[in-house]
Amino acid sequence: MRSEMLGSALVLLSIFTSLTDACLSMKPTTPGIPAVPCKTCAANLLTITTTGAGAKAFDGDSIVRTTSCATRSLTCKGVQATIELSDETGVLGTIDDGGTDTSTLALTCNGAATAWTYIGTKITKVECSAVPACRSCAAGLITISTSGAGAKPMDDDQTVYDSGCAVRTFTCDGAMANIEASTNRVMGNENRGDHGE
Repeated sequence: MRSEMLGSALVLLSIFTSLTDACLSMKPTTPGIPAVPCKTCAANLLTITTTGAGAKAFDGDSIVRTTSCATRSLTCKGVQATIELSDETGVLGTIDDGGTDTSTLALTCNGAATAWTYIGTKITKVECSAVPACRSCAAGLITISTSGAGAKPMDDDQTVYDSGCAVRTFTCDGAMANIEASTNRVMGNENRGDHGE
């Protein structure tokens, strides 16, 4: 009976040791607490770019190392806020704001602490972009009046977005044409001869 118990104990011991073969020897970060590589991803493993149209700095970037593996949360705010994701081969895709004006990206440190990942895919570059507020001025912000002496409708009223911000140009043609601008009081008087623009 004693030899049977010893044999059973050896079998249990061999099963236990085979289950523990996956343990790794690591230098503890704090005495008694083993180091976990996926908690140690460096911030500089991810490049933040600002080269595309509407690119801007992220509104939030935080790393949490108290979870099972480190997580990094990036927030981009603005009209049509978008986060572009890239790896070494190029752009992988984007995360848009879904109409909320806030786009958020949650990354996880990989097991080797060599990359930040999104749904298991290594991400090397990210970019936040949004439509600049100066591109979304409503036409109704400016009232065009034709009630003054000699006033008439504008001959042309164009808005272009070539410079990044919206630029609205009014044209008034005619003899001694001028455009008067005010904010409930006269601010300026543009007179360019017979073609005011």
